Amino acid sequence: MQSAQTKTQFNDGNLIFHIFPYKILVPEHPNFPKEETKILSYWEEIDAFKTQLEKTKDCPPFTFYDGPPFATGHPHYGHICIGTIKVIEKKY
Repeated sequence: MQSAQTKTQFNDGNLIFHIFPYKILVPEHPNFPKEETKILSYWEEIDAFKTQLEKTKDCPPFTFYDGPPFATGHPHYGHICIGTIKVIEKKY
């Protein structure tokens, strides 16, 4: 199944992204430090690290490689952008 993405702008400046099957409300000017604090609190509340270890204890090991070597030999803006997106996707 492919994911479909649309966005809707509200009068208050907030955006809502419809990324099938989710709807994500994004403020016009997000406060990333505040969001980070909320997420870390939630992770503590659900004991996220221990929970993840329990859920995956019978799964084969997973390794994610990211970074050098780069095709051009040196990182550039494109590497920074995609690296940032990968971090945000995994964390949030």
